[in-house]
Amino acid sequence: MVQVSSDVFVFGCPGLQLEEASAVLTLYESRLWIVQEAALAKRNMCFCGTLVFDLVEVTRAALWLRLHLRTSALPKLYESTRLPAVLNAYVDHAHGWYHGPPEHVPPEQIEHTYNTLATISRVNEATNPIDKLYGVLGLINHATGTKGIDIFPDYEKPIAWAFRAAAWSSIMSTSKLSILLLVYNRETDLENARPTQDADDEFPSWTPRLQRAWDPQCDPVPVLTDYQASSSITSSARSLNPREAGPYLTVDGICVGKVRARSGPILEPPSDGGYDIEDTLRQIFGMVDQFVSLARKERPPTTGGLALRELACAVVSGLDHNREQATDEWIEHAYSSLRSLLLRPGVNIPGLNDVTAETGPEAVLASQFFLAMGSTCLNRCLFALDPPSELQGTMGSIASGPTFTREGDIVAILYGYDWPAILRPVDDGSWQFVGPCYVYGIMRGEAVPVLRGSDYERIFVLC
Repeated sequence: MVQVSSDVFVFGCPGLQLEEASAVLTLYESRLWIVQEAALAKRNMCFCGTLVFDLVEVTRAALWLRLHLRTSALPKLYESTRLPAVLNAYVDHAHGWYHGPPEHVPPEQIEHTYNTLATISRVNEATNPIDKLYGVLGLINHATGTKGIDIFPDYEKPIAWAFRAAAWSSIMSTSKLSILLLVYNRETDLENARPTQDADDEFPSWTPRLQRAWDPQCDPVPVLTDYQASSSITSSARSLNPREAGPYLTVDGICVGKVRARSGPILEPPSDGGYDIEDTLRQIFGMVDQFVSLARKERPPTTGGLALRELACAVVSGLDHNREQATDEWIEHAYSSLRSLLLRPGVNIPGLNDVTAETGPEAVLASQFFLAMGSTCLNRCLFALDPPSELQGTMGSIASGPTFTREGDIVAILYGYDWPAILRPVDDGSWQFVGPCYVYGIMRGEAVPVLRGSDYERIFVLC
């Protein structure tokens, strides 16, 4: 991590002066969307810890500030402070807004490096659900270049009204932004339910049944933190706990896409309780074939090299919920290891865009990669995803989910989950919650960059 100190570099806008960045409203006068954008930047930085995430998020926040700042009419919050300090002050004020008035902090005490911010931000909840909604709408506005989503924070209205208004405004202006307005759990006897396996549907019978609700007066109850779908080390996002939240848990979310085709399990369980190296290699090779086949059905230009890189991302980062967030170096390391496994006469696997010139280990199976491929892969399948039309080109089409994932299942980002979730529509209009999944380009409910050529394409999700 690096300390960001150059205003021109961070903003990407030479016309914005430091004094202008300091002239902002306090939260006691107005809750600006910049608060949420700064919170998202800070939160994503905590999860990902990479320069790319920091600069992209901060740049978006800075651009919003530049477009909406009225320096002649606003008092200065802090004078002569760098942009990271200004953004940090916004987030800290937002946190203090819900937990008592924040104490005045001199400028010299808030000039932290982003490394320090990452450390102190892991356990902080900076905003409430409606702030997250308004913030994401602001980001979508900016990312899509639309001006029609003219929704401003109204804290007198319930979040269901805000979602409804946002969806209507978006449809009227862009015909985009598919939203599952309200989804609630209608199971009433969770205490006596047992985690048994249903022979027909092949998913645990205790999973909550989720149903659309259209009552604008129905506010969501707080989402608890006991059930974590991902690593407790890297995740501070709140997760769904239907057992303790009550029979009518309201969950907000955004539809990501629909399952269109699926492969078999990634790895078959070993018959003798252990893993044979040759058998594992054979299964991995078959998995890659399936992966490339699915990718080419969806995107004909997809090459084996790109598919393998996506596979490395999925295996290392998406399937092992107990492993910390994978870095680019770790993914490259895993790719090099996987490539060395599959290289054999008649099989030509290109390098990782010629970036890593066989710097990875030459061992038959790198121990770390083998561990990541372990039992977490046994009950997983690969599937292709048909995203809504407005998301075409912004995310990978390949995903990984439980073996009982079916064609037609819905993938959505639910508020409270830090992983995408698979929902299955039921005849009575309700949704069966199948389980968490991994979608390349969307990880842990965050905006994840997808490198295509020289551009980073991003999708923002509400979580």
